[in-house]
Amino acid sequence: MSLIQKISLWLPSKLYQSVVWMRNRLFDNNLIKSTSFYSAFVLSVGNITVGGTGKTPHVEYLIRLLEDKYKVAVLSRGYRRQTKGYLLANELPNVTAKEIGDEPYQIFSKTQDVLVAVDEDRVDGINHLLEQTLPPQVILLDDAFQHRYVKPQFSVVLCDYNRPPYADSLLPMGRLREPLSGLNRADAVVVTKCPKHLTTEQLETWHQKLHLKPNQRIFSSVVSYDNLQGLHEEKTIEQLKAECRKFVLVTGIANPKPLCDYLSENRVEATHLAYADHHNFTPEDIKAIEQACGNEAILLTTEKDYVRLKTSISPELLSRTYFLPIRVSLSEGFDEMILSQLLR
Repeated sequence: MSLIQKISLWLPSKLYQSVVWMRNRLFDNNLIKSTSFYSAFVLSVGNITVGGTGKTPHVEYLIRLLEDKYKVAVLSRGYRRQTKGYLLANELPNVTAKEIGDEPYQIFSKTQDVLVAVDEDRVDGINHLLEQTLPPQVILLDDAFQHRYVKPQFSVVLCDYNRPPYADSLLPMGRLREPLSGLNRADAVVVTKCPKHLTTEQLETWHQKLHLKPNQRIFSSVVSYDNLQGLHEEKTIEQLKAECRKFVLVTGIANPKPLCDYLSENRVEATHLAYADHHNFTPEDIKAIEQACGNEAILLTTEKDYVRLKTSISPELLSRTYFLPIRVSLSEGFDEMILSQLLR
C-alpha cells in the first residue's frame, strides 16, 4: 500500500475504530444484551481479521473430535446465500450451496449426522436448534467472534501465521475487524497455516505480541492436503500428472497462495483463474472457465469452490474436475483443552 493510500484511509480507519470501540463498550456494560445458553455447550470459532484464517477446516476438526461423544450442531450465518432466516440443512430436500452458503454446504455434505443450520440471528438459530426432538449437546458457532449477541461458553480465535494481526491495521486500512484488545474475549488462540507446528518459544512470542493474558492458551495448526477428489473417484497428484499435462486452477478463496505453493512444490503448472472469496460464479465466469479448460485440461479447485461449480459447469468438464480436500492438525494439548471444557 502506497503512502498516499495509507493517508487517504487513515481517517476512515479511525472512524471505524471509534464505532467498534463504542459497540464493544455497550456489550461490555450490558447496555446491549448478550444471551447465554446453558442447555447446550456453545463453542465459538472465529477470527479478528477479514477472511482467510481457515475456519471451516477447523470447524470440521472439532466435529471429528466431538461427534462420537456428543450430539453436535453447526450454526453459521450462511454468508452470501440466496435465502434469509433460519434453515436447517438436514430438513431441506436436495439442499444446495445457494440455499445455505458454500461453507455450511461443504460441512453438511461430509457430516450429515451433524445438524447444520444457518441464521443471521444466532440467538434465534440456537433457540431453533434447541427445539429439536433430539437437541444438540454442543453447538459450534462458525465465524461468530464479533457476533456478541450470543455469549459462548468457550471461544477460539484463529490467526493466520502468514498475516499476523499484530502487524496489521484496522479496516479499511488493514484487515483487522477490531483492535487486538478484542482478543481479551477469547479463551484460546490458534495460529493457523503454519509451515510446521510452532515451538514453545515461538508460541510464547506470538502470545506476547498478541498481548494475551496469562490464562489464555495458544496453539498452532498445520494444513495438509488429502488426495484429490473427483465426482466418483480420488487420485493422487502423480496419477493426474501421468494422465494429463494441462491443468486449470480455479479459486474463489481469500488466500490461494498456500494452495498454489503446494501445487508448485508438486511440479503442477496450472493456469490460475483467481476470483474473490465466496465468489458467485456467473454464466460469463463459467464460460471463461470452460474455454480455459478446453477439451483436455483437468480443472483443479478448492473444496469450497467445488460445491458451487459442480452444478454450473458442463457434465463433461465435471468428469475431469478435482478438488483438494484440506485437513488440519492441531498442536499438543488442544484436544484435551476442548474436551475438558465439556466435562465441567
